[in-house]
Amino acid sequence: MAEFKILITSQKGGVGKSTVSANLAAYLCRQGRKVALLDFDLHGSSSKWLEGAPPIGIDIHHEPLPLEIGGTRPVHEAKQKLRRLCYSNDIVISDLTWSDSMTAELLFEYDLVIVPTSVSEIELNATSDFLERFRWVFESTIHTPPKLLLSPTRVHNDQMSDTTLFKQHFPFRLILAPAILEGQSARQMYKRGYLCDLTDACGTSFNEFGSAVLEAIELITQNKAKLATDSNSRMKALLKLAAQYEASLSSMLSIKSRSSTAASQPSTPAKY
Repeated sequence: MAEFKILITSQKGGVGKSTVSANLAAYLCRQGRKVALLDFDLHGSSSKWLEGAPPIGIDIHHEPLPLEIGGTRPVHEAKQKLRRLCYSNDIVISDLTWSDSMTAELLFEYDLVIVPTSVSEIELNATSDFLERFRWVFESTIHTPPKLLLSPTRVHNDQMSDTTLFKQHFPFRLILAPAILEGQSARQMYKRGYLCDLTDACGTSFNEFGSAVLEAIELITQNKAKLATDSNSRMKALLKLAAQYEASLSSMLSIKSRSSTAASQPSTPAKY
């Protein structure tokens, strides 16, 4: 499988970002993918979860970014660390609490951006405002934009019938993931195990979420391969045209050269 990069981010804590990061890594690893977790957050909650849980082969890295510096350095460091891990893994998942000191340029490094959110009206409005700031990234026609997946998290059973989420206006088209249900069992799994192993409603909902992400990965990967094939075809066509032009130009220059040589030869007087 070709390298695939996922960013899980939000602007505030408490929405389950680190829980999603650690457990999505576990879910994808259980599906036979070679997965790395790149935890950019200072507290390292997602990497601590995986380091405490039974090892299943996830490549774990806690690499806090120097966000207090601002400017381009944090983005530069993030890109370097991300690209390094891509050489030895199928999928790299980055866990990052977004900071105003970050530049949106970093988003273009990823194939899929997952934004966890609770489903209260206040939180959904805040998430919509957060996404509005990056509309130009997700609608870019200059660079290949990442796909965006909105992930409702810590959802209680009584909120499943609430229409607030579906009435919420978001600034552009996105993928809505299946809701991840809240449960005491999820909190008990911290540093002990993985949500995908739970047999209750919380575990079932997380597996549905994981399955949706896996489907998105496969579709995006197929589109990337198609774009690469189309790009190669266009390049071959351009090279063929360039070769034809070069051959035509060489032929014209050869004819011109022969004409110039013939014109420079002294003419022989006619004999009568």
